[in-house]
Amino acid sequence: MTVEILRLAADSEIKVSTSHDELVWFQVLSGAVDVDHERTGTEFVVMISGGEACTLSAPGEAELMVVRVPK
Repeated sequence: MTVEILRLAADSEIKVSTSHDELVWFQVLSGAVDVDHERTGTEFVVMISGGEACTLSAPGEAELMVVRVPK
């Protein structure tokens, strides 16, 4: 398992993807992040797995924790 804290600048975008044998979840720690154009904030946890991917866009500065867990 790995844990990473990401800091996103305002108006930045990153792609988060998984391999077929892992699970990735992330929690917004501060600010807000759009996940494939759906707004999330500190009250959300998002999980993807099995080769899925999503695009994270930060309308303002944001910090999030990304956890990768092998199956």
